[in-house]
Amino acid sequence: MRLSPPFPEAYYNRAEARSESGDTEGALADFGFVLELDARLTDAHINRSALLVELAQDDPNAVRFARQSVDRGLAVAADSPELLCLKGQLYELDDDPEYATAAYSTALAAAPDYAEAWALRGALAHHAGDLASAISDLERAHSLSGAPGVRFNLAVAYHDAARHGLAVELLDSVLTETEDPDARLQRAKCLVQLGRTEEARKDLQVCQDTDPGYLPQVRELLQDTYLA
Repeated sequence: MRLSPPFPEAYYNRAEARSESGDTEGALADFGFVLELDARLTDAHINRSALLVELAQDDPNAVRFARQSVDRGLAVAADSPELLCLKGQLYELDDDPEYATAAYSTALAAAPDYAEAWALRGALAHHAGDLASAISDLERAHSLSGAPGVRFNLAVAYHDAARHGLAVELLDSVLTETEDPDARLQRAKCLVQLGRTEEARKDLQVCQDTDPGYLPQVRELLQDTYLA
């Protein structure tokens, strides 16, 4: 940067490095400058918007800036599945599931193999109580992505549909990759339903030892294991 006139690649690369190191403010500044230099760079629009949408999850004041960023990106790349999914997430923050679903569906029309869109639409259907649609979308996401989060969400949907054996298989695979107390608690719920109470108790003990915040749910499920 010191040795040459400004060019987007250097600032883009520094923005990614700053983002990965947790310097969100610095990353946003660099992505913003990249777009001042070349407003056509779709990846810069995507990455800046993703950071702003992440901030908006916890800060309502960031929602407006996130929406502006996504709209500017879509003005350059109207069929970007990444930007369309970010738009859907903003609609979810606005408690507008219909428009969120439409955004995810538009993303899938543009990119049928984009796993994130299937996963987001499936999770939204699950939240709405539409188990059939949720499982269909999450199974499609699972076929396209090995992400543990996709497997976990599909397992939760399977549990709610009383398909406990399939849920346990997915949660087993998640727990071979990461020690996630939520996954262990969810597996315990499924194991109770399958009558595998001793295994369930072991999972519940691990949850309790990992985080005392799980204690109310652990106690409730432990009672279920003794009633089973």
